[in-house]
Amino acid sequence: MPPLISCWTKLTVPKTCTIDDATSEDGEKWLRASTYVDTTKTPGYMAQCFGRMTESPLTVFYITAWNSHDSLNEFEKSMDSLLQHEEHAKLSSTPLETFRYEVRCSFWMYLTKNVGFFDAYFPASISPESKKIVDGARGLVYHYAPHGPNRCAYVTRPTRGWFHGTQKYEGQDAIVVRLWHFWKNEETERDFKAGAGITAPRLGMLSLYNYLMEQLKEAGVLGIQEFHCPLVRIWDYYTEAEGGPNYESEDVLIS
Repeated sequence: MPPLISCWTKLTVPKTCTIDDATSEDGEKWLRASTYVDTTKTPGYMAQCFGRMTESPLTVFYITAWNSHDSLNEFEKSMDSLLQHEEHAKLSSTPLETFRYEVRCSFWMYLTKNVGFFDAYFPASISPESKKIVDGARGLVYHYAPHGPNRCAYVTRPTRGWFHGTQKYEGQDAIVVRLWHFWKNEETERDFKAGAGITAPRLGMLSLYNYLMEQLKEAGVLGIQEFHCPLVRIWDYYTEAEGGPNYESEDVLIS
């Protein structure tokens, strides 16, 4: 199955701009901007979500999912895309930035208040052998899963995907792989990173976090950036605005 495409739009939105409150004036503007894509009228479009970056709360990511680059390319030629861009630009205090990443799961089904991301940067000239190491690197997944549904640190296994194109990393061209981890909450993430381990060939006993880092180093990683977002689907945001259920529980698995 070919990967899906996630399109990320990065905005800078002051906390005083209350897009997080679906019933506020700013929230209504945010909702209106979401209506330019729809599964019934936009070919290839699948879902949308958004969230403020935990480590930098002024940074907002608006993320859409598509079945192919071609579908997204066609949308970006449309008047709906232009109008949505204008709506988002009005809410952002800096110019919009847009990126594409491949992704290998229906990520919008598993959003939590603590979705974690690793961006790992590699030389643009990475060899096929090194890229294969990256693609096969074990993410933050239990070697021996704990018993019982409430003891697992995440709501589903992590996923990953490559950035479309190149970025600059410390002055040199780089390609980027983004790993997604769907943690239940900050505490389960912290406990997993501190405790979950594996016995690795040539390396001995390591935490799974350190084992992942070692695999990325073997592939020639230039650097890593880690961040988190409490992501919510736009559909759930609408539901909350209409007085329906909100998703404040840390244990809710959105489906």
